[in-house]
Amino acid sequence: MSESAINIGLAQPSVSQVIANIEREYGVRLFERLSRRLYLTDDGSYLASYARRILSLYDELDANLGAYAPACGATCGSDDKCGKQHHGGVGLTF
Repeated sequence: MSESAINIGLAQPSVSQVIANIEREYGVRLFERLSRRLYLTDDGSYLASYARRILSLYDELDANLGAYAPACGATCGSDDKCGKQHHGGVGLTF
């Protein structure tokens, strides 16, 4: 888990806490620890599958959303058109 935490730029205790929160919220175990190694459980594999799909959709959105910015006519309270500089809808005008 330490190596995974380093790969995403977080401290290992933070990653462990997020995993524990998900396990508690859904009442499942995401990992099984055997001989100092972690293995995904069936629920962990199920969650990982959804996470990959979500990340893929985000990548698709990120790659394509800016292509529509000039036609959308929305601004974010400045001269920015709705693209990567969008502020989550705050101050959006049409």
